[in-house]
Amino acid sequence: MYVGHVFLCDASSVMDCMRRKSFTCTGDNVKVVSEMEVGSLIFLLNVDSNSLVGPFTVTGSSGVGVEPGGWREVINPHGTNAGINVEWEDLHELKDAQEMFPFLKDINVCKLSDIQIQGLMIALKEAPSFKMK
Repeated sequence: MYVGHVFLCDASSVMDCMRRKSFTCTGDNVKVVSEMEVGSLIFLLNVDSNSLVGPFTVTGSSGVGVEPGGWREVINPHGTNAGINVEWEDLHELKDAQEMFPFLKDINVCKLSDIQIQGLMIALKEAPSFKMK
């Protein structure tokens, strides 16, 4: 059983998220967990292009821990969380992700169910490799 989360970005921040390995779950009244477990899966949803990239794996937190204000009941839509370290090996990009997975259209909880994680993993496995630009 996996623990997984969807993190949001836009066209202007996706490469910065990748370069800095710092993601956040954004939006009004988004409920998030206060701590990420090592081994959790993260999927990055670009809300501008409607593409999902992943999976990323949480390896731990930085020495400073979770950035203050990065995780709270109402998230700053322009903030990032630099306290989560991730790694990846074989990223894939799923186009039209919100049409394939309607739950991605209204993200109000970043944490995913087991069935949602399984569906995303299967779809990403079949999707083309993600090319960093």
